[in-house]
Amino acid sequence: MRETAPSPPNYDVGVRLLSERKFEDALKEFRRVVAVDPKHANANFQVGRILLEAHRADQAIWYFSRAANLSPDRPQVWAGWAEAVALGGNSEERQACLEALNLATLDAKLKIMRQDRF
Repeated sequence: MRETAPSPPNYDVGVRLLSERKFEDALKEFRRVVAVDPKHANANFQVGRILLEAHRADQAIWYFSRAANLSPDRPQVWAGWAEAVALGGNSEERQACLEALNLATLDAKLKIMRQDRF
């Protein structure tokens, strides 16, 4: 019996799994994408989102931070990062998020909303 090789990581497969509410499978797929392409902003964001929804905010922080660095103009990335830090971050992680947020080119109202989260 011949074993088949695993399929290469695929962001679209992760999105499909997410839409089917197969969260753990989607998380695995997005993590596979990030492992192959650490600069894939959307995959980092999706990992963060799933971890945050799974009440694993402390694990989500790193992925949101990376997504914000890769895609700093996306408000939803900053919202996720702020939420994760508020729920599971320590003082150093809060400070890092605030410093990055202050340097971001987001609308001032959005910055204030994120800062007010914690």
